[in-house]
Amino acid sequence: SKNYKACFCLRIDVDFPIRYFYKRKKILKALIDFKKELDELEIPATLFLNLEYPKEAKIIKDIFKNHDIQLHGCSKKVPHRRYSYDLKNIPYKDIYEMLKSGKRFTNAKIFAPPCEHVNKDVLEICEKLGFKAVSAGHLGKDDVPYKCMLDREYNLYNIPTTSLEFLEDTSLSYYLNEFKKVIESNSLFCIRSEEHTSE
Repeated sequence: SKNYKACFCLRIDVDFPIRYFYKRKKILKALIDFKKELDELEIPATLFLNLEYPKEAKIIKDIFKNHDIQLHGCSKKVPHRRYSYDLKNIPYKDIYEMLKSGKRFTNAKIFAPPCEHVNKDVLEICEKLGFKAVSAGHLGKDDVPYKCMLDREYNLYNIPTTSLEFLEDTSLSYYLNEFKKVIESNSLFCIRSEEHTSE
């Protein structure tokens, strides 16, 4: 059945990987320009903030205040790269503190984990802290949100996404056409910067 409401149409994971951090002013300017286009086209966006760099996260939160702000996680202690590649070795308490402080900053109900990685600690903490959902890719399912299952069923939904690489030299009309196809198929959608996904 397709009788459900999409939780987000346009998902933007906002990261500042260390090797691109020197470009942060350029990235912020691009986000401001992008927001103007979204507002003109009346396209609502959900931004998932990476709090590894709190100053930049606050600026972005203020810029996109009329859009939806959710959590992409990360902190100084649990940076994006560590979460992405070494999640199994991160202590429970560090994941807990990262998600707790992130939820307080964003008032988020959805956690989109870096590289879409989750384990039972992450799901258990999200459940304890009152998150309603994670967004961790398709995990072999279709586009309909479904209950998270690992060692047990969690009181959380996974919101699957359809990824589209965001390339600098691609025209806006290409993306508008992609949005149209996604909306027509009542599918959920994710857009991410190429340089972020390469990290």
